[in-house]
Amino acid sequence: DNYIGTVEVSALFGQTSRIRVSPDPSGVILGVRNAAKKYNIDHVVIVRWIKKGEVKLAGPSEPGAPQPIDEGSLRKRVAAYTPHQDNNKRRHRSRTIPEARVFSASTNGHQSPAPAPQASPAGRQVLTPTLVLNTREWLDLFYVEQARGSDTGVLNKETKDSYDWAFDRFAARFPTLPMHPIEGRKAILDYIHGLINLHTGGPLSGGSKSLAHRNLSTFYNWLNREHGFDVPNLKQPKIARRRTRAVPIWPNQSRAVLKMVRNHSEKTIIILLAQTAVRLGELCTIRPECLHDHWVEVWGKPTKANPTGYRQVPLPDQAYEHLRRQLKTYKQLVWVDNHGEAKPLAGPLEPAPGYAHINKQNSDTYRVQPVEKTQKAIQSVLRRRLKDAGVYELGMGAHSFRRAYQAEFVANGGDREFYRLIMGHFNVSNMDDLYTHATIETIVEQARKYAPTRFLQEADSSDEDLMAVDVEEDDQDGDDA
Repeated sequence: DNYIGTVEVSALFGQTSRIRVSPDPSGVILGVRNAAKKYNIDHVVIVRWIKKGEVKLAGPSEPGAPQPIDEGSLRKRVAAYTPHQDNNKRRHRSRTIPEARVFSASTNGHQSPAPAPQASPAGRQVLTPTLVLNTREWLDLFYVEQARGSDTGVLNKETKDSYDWAFDRFAARFPTLPMHPIEGRKAILDYIHGLINLHTGGPLSGGSKSLAHRNLSTFYNWLNREHGFDVPNLKQPKIARRRTRAVPIWPNQSRAVLKMVRNHSEKTIIILLAQTAVRLGELCTIRPECLHDHWVEVWGKPTKANPTGYRQVPLPDQAYEHLRRQLKTYKQLVWVDNHGEAKPLAGPLEPAPGYAHINKQNSDTYRVQPVEKTQKAIQSVLRRRLKDAGVYELGMGAHSFRRAYQAEFVANGGDREFYRLIMGHFNVSNMDDLYTHATIETIVEQARKYAPTRFLQEADSSDEDLMAVDVEEDDQDGDDA
């Protein structure tokens, strides 16, 4: 009785529901999440509509406050929304490839192709039991539609590089796509098993073969799902995959590495990795706004249990003092290369989904991304320092400090439950209790007591000397970044 009308829409799982229309005369909803909760829609979909201009804002919002959304435009867009098909790419699919046009016209894109009365020109035989499809043209269309389906309209750089690596070699080997259910499957899997390393000429690793198989499976599944072609079944290729596990870096090895550092920025990063067990990608998101009393806010890779990637990392005394000094000197966490140039690890603050403005006092309003080039430079130079110290083994890197953290923490008397919280190992069931029953202050106290410290003994270089080297750095090994 408190609502003035309803609008019928197609809801999830093909059912029909009725959307309640608010009697609020202003017709304004504060915040994307409030709108998503009211209309039972993922907030990411509403953010996408706002970016496209399909849903209007009711005016500017205060800094750090949720965006005021015009409910009239939102209700109109929701009424036309069909889950999983709102991007229009399936209704307005490109038909520039001859096989796609003929196939769609004769089968409506959802049935098995029937034999054609005659072969098509240019050596293409369309709609025969074994289709002849131009590999390069279909791969180009795959790139276009994959990019169109992303939020930014552009493929992620790492994803595109992975596709290029797998598809360029595949297109060179198969000018036309292998489509036969049996012979095509055999040809594709034999090709994957026979891949070689182009640099060494030897066989390709199992992990690289698995990557090629995964990308080709994605492409063929797309052919079947979006264009209705019968494709070879590429499941369970039985590729042996040997993964190199991170080898722990123990205190005596960390101590030897610290003796090899050439400036204070290198020392700060190594101490942070060893004393906090922070991941390298998370470390590269630290900014002055994120630092608090003996703890820091970081953003890592989103997971199902932690969709934002946000977590709080406690800082023991030594790590806290080195980080605070670094931020005070450079106004941000940096990596100093061989030319003495300070390069930031973290990118600028970005508004979080659903917020138009950034409030530095509220971490919900922003997130931070690492600078990819600097992050790779740290990995490269860290391996060089390990080799200089004479402790390098295959599998050693930034993640190795996390592998050694647990043994040191427990050996010092720390509790395994607090170790789990410090490391960021949590799932959906205990995420709500992460900082409820164990506050960040309690976790900081545990970290200051039991975090590894043995590797800091017998340090040769003083901080003052290293800070001076930050400004005047020799160029004997070339530019690290």
